[in-house]
Amino acid sequence: MEKRVVITGLGAITPIGNNVEETWNGIENKKCGIDKITLIDASTYKTKLAAEVKNFNPLEHFEPKQAKRLDRSSQFAMVAAREAFLDSKITKENTDLEKVGVFVSSGIGGLTTIQNQCEINIQKGHNRVSPMFIPMSIANMPAGNIAIEEYKEMLFWTKEEYLKFADVMMDKPVSYYAFEMLYWCGIREGELLALTPADFDFTTHTLRINKSYQRLNREDVITPPKTFKSNRFIKMPQFICDEMQDYMEMLYGLTEDERIFTISKSYLHHEMNRGSKVSGVKRIRVHDLRHSHVSLLINMGFTVLAIADRMGHESIDITYRYAHLFPSEQTQMAEQLDIERMEKLNGEKSGQ
Repeated sequence: MEKRVVITGLGAITPIGNNVEETWNGIENKKCGIDKITLIDASTYKTKLAAEVKNFNPLEHFEPKQAKRLDRSSQFAMVAAREAFLDSKITKENTDLEKVGVFVSSGIGGLTTIQNQCEINIQKGHNRVSPMFIPMSIANMPAGNIAIEEYKEMLFWTKEEYLKFADVMMDKPVSYYAFEMLYWCGIREGELLALTPADFDFTTHTLRINKSYQRLNREDVITPPKTFKSNRFIKMPQFICDEMQDYMEMLYGLTEDERIFTISKSYLHHEMNRGSKVSGVKRIRVHDLRHSHVSLLINMGFTVLAIADRMGHESIDITYRYAHLFPSEQTQMAEQLDIERMEKLNGEKSGQ
């Protein structure tokens, strides 16, 4: 018997679109993906044109640490695979993932990494070559990274677990209020540590996110947020407004442009360890409080689009990362069809 292949999901990163919809629209509108070369200095080349992927920002799809460890070829493959995975409607509930494999055809990958690391070797010596050079440059890593990603466990706290943790953090006001902001507003660590009084509008319950804090070369550095979508306004619940006003009143001589949380990321990690141990809740990362916030919003019934706007993410990334937490619409449809069918059968029986 001839074996057949069924395509159940599509994903695309192409020179005419960074997802399936954009690519298909580009085809329909006869869009040309060939343009002037921008990714490298092509001034000495005879050919000045290429079909580059355009307007692709890896930080819209990956955390900074992960993006740094992925070659551009792997980034493309993983983003396209995420879209195809969502389109296919594959879940842990309807598919045995132990029987799922990954096949990626690749002529060559990692050229950007190879070029960059060769330049580092020549200019700075072999000791400065990244230990990730080989894992990032070999051609089969797109398939490997896709397969690895599927088995990452997402950790988060339920509301009850967070409240247990928060109770034991009240002995240190700066820690308590910092974690309150992280959990109930879902902001990133860097965004929290960059906050100033000028970012709060307690009249409209609005929090402005337009910068991020980093510690570089032993200096405090304020930078723009990680992506364009990260620039946003967040509505705060009334109790957070009250708590933050109380906290800022404790800070003597605080000015409008002064950081209100003059602590470090390592301090937050230490306090997370302390609070988890004392409260008896499972240990998660500080960043996982963002996952916890999303989980809370999903359970409250908010849409993917609304959650994505609040979190500063693309909606497709929210859907991909948290698909297993959303109620299954297919299951609800099937259950509703059962009800409709049973009502008809019951009506026929009562008429006999």
